[in-house]
Amino acid sequence: MKSMGNEKIQKFVDEVANELSFGEARTAVRTEICSHLEDSIEMAKSYELSETDAIRNSIERMGNPKEIGKSLNQIHQPKFDFLLPLLSLSICFVGLWNLSATKWIGLQTAWMSIGALLVTGIYFLPVAKFRNLLSSLYILAALGLFASYFSGVEASGQPYLSISGLNIKIVDLSAILFALAIPTLSSRFHVSRLPGLTSILLFLVPLAYFSFNGFIWAGLLLLVSGLSFLGMQKISNLNFLGAGVVGSGMLLSRFSDGIVPIAEVNKAIVENAHTDYALRSLSAAIVAEILVAAFFVSLLLYGFRLVFTIKEQSLRSIAVVGISLLAVQIVTSVLANLGVLPMISAGINIPFVSYGGSGIIANFLIVGVLLACLKRRTLSITPA
Repeated sequence: MKSMGNEKIQKFVDEVANELSFGEARTAVRTEICSHLEDSIEMAKSYELSETDAIRNSIERMGNPKEIGKSLNQIHQPKFDFLLPLLSLSICFVGLWNLSATKWIGLQTAWMSIGALLVTGIYFLPVAKFRNLLSSLYILAALGLFASYFSGVEASGQPYLSISGLNIKIVDLSAILFALAIPTLSSRFHVSRLPGLTSILLFLVPLAYFSFNGFIWAGLLLLVSGLSFLGMQKISNLNFLGAGVVGSGMLLSRFSDGIVPIAEVNKAIVENAHTDYALRSLSAAIVAEILVAAFFVSLLLYGFRLVFTIKEQSLRSIAVVGISLLAVQIVTSVLANLGVLPMISAGINIPFVSYGGSGIIANFLIVGVLLACLKRRTLSITPA
């Protein structure tokens, strides 16, 4: 286009974008309006209008830029989704009530407070820093696993990362960190000639580590969330099926090693009434049990409905991974507590109910990521 045309278009786009209060929306709006104008100009030129006339005609047909900007500003206002954290906190309060007569109530309250601060911090991150944070989780998880072998602390066949006397259940935590990082890393290291290769490798490498070491619960978390992500990518059905078969095969090869023997189930129920079997300890209070069940169902139904309202593909993929991580924890832990599924020897975290800092922080991290994605649900383009 001629210089005059570019200047007119730029001036129009600037006037529209200046009306938007949400800075991140301006990039998407600029791109979208420029695309509409270019299509309109090309159509006008097909009717034998000069380029100058085509530009002027297209801009006039778009309307008043300030009015357009004000309308778009209403659409793209970031809205905090109150129901998602409210449901999560409601489950937390039932979990605290269950621990009220134990020595762990104080620590659990502290972990939940830290989790709430984590959610707040993630929500207010600019999108570029949010993506950088997610990318860094992969390296953080790998370093945490590596360091755990030098901490000298082990429980239930798993190494724990010990920092100043604080023991972190790094294996399970790392599975969630890997899962949340994969969508962003996949988009940043995309290999055009081999679509899906980066995603599959980022998924299978940590899964192989979990499987070969017999870390069944961590492997299951990554398997389900990873396949949920791959299912949304533009990869062939054969590649998706291959990744699923290889991942499932690796996990199943060690699955029996990670199950609590039937003879030890009753002992495990008593010893882990505050963690893995916390739902069983709620059975004495039928109202609390009903509340937790209602909150869990509401959280999943509401979460899955919301994530598919996100327009931008990479953010939607991140949100799907997040809600899938919550879903696999909720469904598996409930079925294990009911005796339908066997209990994994390393334990199955019940989101927001089981005692433990690693589980609480991990699940609040998921909620924070979901809220950050939902904040940008109306945007079709976000900075990489």
